[in-house]
Amino acid sequence: GALAVSCLAVIVLGRTLEPAMGTREFIKFLLFVTMFIGCSAFVTMLFVYYATRDETMLYKQFNGFQGIVAGMLVAVKQSSPDGDVALGAPRLKVKCRHLPALHLAAMLAAAAATHQYLALFGFSLFGAYGGWVYVRYYQPRPDGSGLGDTADHISFVSFFPSFAQPVLSPLADAVHGCCCGRRERRLHARFSAMGSGGCG
Repeated sequence: GALAVSCLAVIVLGRTLEPAMGTREFIKFLLFVTMFIGCSAFVTMLFVYYATRDETMLYKQFNGFQGIVAGMLVAVKQSSPDGDVALGAPRLKVKCRHLPALHLAAMLAAAAATHQYLALFGFSLFGAYGGWVYVRYYQPRPDGSGLGDTADHISFVSFFPSFAQPVLSPLADAVHGCCCGRRERRLHARFSAMGSGGCG
């Protein structure tokens, strides 16, 4: 049941994202998110194994499609943040910018009900974060000026409630500067040099 719903969601979201991103970029995005989910799940299971010494943790099989759905919802948030999505009733609508958070909340509730925290919430969290990392830092910009979407509506704190954003924003900026500041300066210098060369 859950697998069928996830597969249907991937098909529906794919029809929206593929034309917007382009086929090649859409495939790159899916591959990145899939690899991110797989690596994150592998590292998590290793930590669980070392903490519990339960060897069955190393051989469990999971369905990670809900992680792909979470990553694609982040891409929808990026491409159409103010778009409306009807939730079963004409007057019940939600902005696309809230879809990733709603999906994670639903997966957390489902995980609490079924005690499948990694299979449901964990994979969704990995997928959402992987999708955000790609569009924020690795997706080529349409104008060719660099990599990553720097818009406010796709910032890390935008995934949290508005009342928490002023508190989290300085911390997120500090972590971003520490982890990515040197990379961004390198990229900026490279693209500036390319632009200067082209003008000359």
